[in-house]
Amino acid sequence: MATVVLTSCETSFQAEVIKGALEANGIQSIIQGENFANVYGQIPSFSPNILVDEADLEKAKQVIGNTEE
Repeated sequence: MATVVLTSCETSFQAEVIKGALEANGIQSIIQGENFANVYGQIPSFSPNILVDEADLEKAKQVIGNTEE
């Protein structure tokens, strides 16, 4: 199972919202760098990434397309 970056988020909160939307649609995801953001705060050059299984990528794009509007 290979993971790929679905999107980068501006904040850890935004990453959690997207992760929740993905999980509600049966897609497992990982927030890469979440602990770094929690410890060091929001650093302009750092963004948490949402990772999903490569097989779920297209469905995940549809889900976040609906949540970002």
